[in-house]
Amino acid sequence: MNSSILSILLISVFIFVLNFAFHFTTVKYSKLSLQVSLILTTTLAIYLVLNGRAAVIGACANIVYLFLNYRKLSITKNFLLKAVVVSTAVSVVIAFSLKKDSSSGRILIYEVVFTQLKLVDYFSGLGIGKFKARYNQLQADYFEQHSQAKEVSLAGNGYYLFNDWMQFALELGAMWLLLLACFVLFIRKLFIWQPHKTALLFAANGGLISISTAALFSYPLQVPATLAFFIICVSIHIHQSYAIRVASQKKHLRFFLCAIALGLTVWTTYYCLKVYKYKLKSKIAFELYQDGFKSEAETVFKQLRNYSFADYTTHYNYAYLLYIKYDLNNSLREIDKALVLAYSVDGVKLKADILWGLKDIKAAEYYYKQAVCITPGKMFPKYNLLQFYIKTQQLNKATYWAKDILNMPIKKPSETTNMILLSTKRIFEEIEKN
Repeated sequence: MNSSILSILLISVFIFVLNFAFHFTTVKYSKLSLQVSLILTTTLAIYLVLNGRAAVIGACANIVYLFLNYRKLSITKNFLLKAVVVSTAVSVVIAFSLKKDSSSGRILIYEVVFTQLKLVDYFSGLGIGKFKARYNQLQADYFEQHSQAKEVSLAGNGYYLFNDWMQFALELGAMWLLLLACFVLFIRKLFIWQPHKTALLFAANGGLISISTAALFSYPLQVPATLAFFIICVSIHIHQSYAIRVASQKKHLRFFLCAIALGLTVWTTYYCLKVYKYKLKSKIAFELYQDGFKSEAETVFKQLRNYSFADYTTHYNYAYLLYIKYDLNNSLREIDKALVLAYSVDGVKLKADILWGLKDIKAAEYYYKQAVCITPGKMFPKYNLLQFYIKTQQLNKATYWAKDILNMPIKKPSETTNMILLSTKRIFEEIEKN
């Protein structure tokens, strides 16, 4: 799990436990001060270790929630509007001040998405979970049109929009408007003072607010563990906020709401266990391959086909195993499955290698170029393309890319980049002699 996502999960769980422990029938202001101090201290400690700014913003949102509830403030539309504007401004300042390079990279992602997507995509949607499969294609198209853009050095493999709510909106399209309306109706109860609010409900609200706010700046809802905790908090909220409220008047409705809450919890537990089992078998298959047990690894990869769950890494590793065995047709089918899930540089490069092995030179060239366009600031994809042109005797194109590599600015020199530069220099000199 990414350290930033881990920090969101840890802080959200801590807030859940703290809200539960501190919420009693009578709450004194001194306890609020202690609770806020504990949240700030823990958040700072986790940030220093895991460096997760989205988690910091989520914790700040929960502190605002504590003040609103403990002080029993009446919330008007005007007050709520001002609070949203101020909170947004503060969040943006925090986000940019803590990680400037990362923030610039995210601005590039927004620019790519909103300049390359067509109007019809906003209405029809990209498809649930399809952002990973589309973004790098959009980025490749963007840098084909803006090859000299200053953001070239910021480009990398992009799988997330770093705003879960916006990404879900792009994936769902017009359906999102209906879901958003339902969600707003649901969460509006969080910000209304309820004098008889239970400790469990108060704890769940804290977890929901922390993760929901962090999801504006990261992707916690796309990680199974964080998503599971979020759904559990939703289940608790449904039970505590709605089921108990209608207990005395509508017992059948209470039973229905309890069933929904229980169903969500059971489904979340089952889903997480299935994902964990799948990931574990995938890891075992990869380790078998690394240890030289290729036949055993292939057997485990084939067993993974029986799972309804699938991920890019498993399909990529299996495709690479088949490529090493020179089973190129099956390898091509497997890498295509991987690229449907996530259009990554590694996957595109492997597909180019496979197509080259199948003697489809034109298609191979296209995918080598795609790898370059996805990350134009990286040296390795360009070096792969250079090697392709050398081995296919396309010397004019090889000369162009050799010059491009030699003129690339290097942010952080490494042994790999030095080796590529030396090799490229030798290739260029040999071409010039001939």
